[in-house]
Amino acid sequence: GRGRRGVVAVGPGEVVWAGLGRGPEPGEQLRSWAGAGKPMPPVPYDRYEDVFSGKASAREVHDRSREKFSGTVAAARIPIERTSAPLLLLGADKDDVWGSGAMSRAIGRTRARAGKASQVRVLVYSNAGHDISGDGMTPWDRYGAGSFDRKAAASATADAWLQTTRFLAQTLPKDPKPRRRTPPTGSARCRCAWGS
Repeated sequence: GRGRRGVVAVGPGEVVWAGLGRGPEPGEQLRSWAGAGKPMPPVPYDRYEDVFSGKASAREVHDRSREKFSGTVAAARIPIERTSAPLLLLGADKDDVWGSGAMSRAIGRTRARAGKASQVRVLVYSNAGHDISGDGMTPWDRYGAGSFDRKAAASATADAWLQTTRFLAQTLPKDPKPRRRTPPTGSARCRCAWGS
């Protein structure tokens, strides 16, 4: 995008996946993304309901869907090379939701082929799971026990936060005259919302 000064993508995917939610009508393909007001072609899911029933992990469903519907991957690829915004990509090799480590690397290679290698930083945490966002102090295991190492996941979350704040400090415009935010006056509701 236009006007983007920097983008942080945590656990990114490099393709558009089919939509989830209500059950599709017979023959209908749910879509989760649109561009220029038109639905973008997705990679369909191969029985995502297996995740909800406990028959498969989300990672297994994503992997088998990508393999089964490999003919849809090229059309579903997100054209990340079009953006001029610097990117920080944070992925994990033991991501139980989808292959964010591999997809982060793929996005990095795509940017490099487009001559934008200097505008992308790819960090993949080898022993962490999907939930590496946050400040390193909040729960990072919302997606279950997974196959990742808990100590490595906590370390990855803390480092991802540090890398994110550094990246944003480098890429976002500096406010030459910081403004002090003051809480609105008036109702008790406003005072409560501001923590007074």
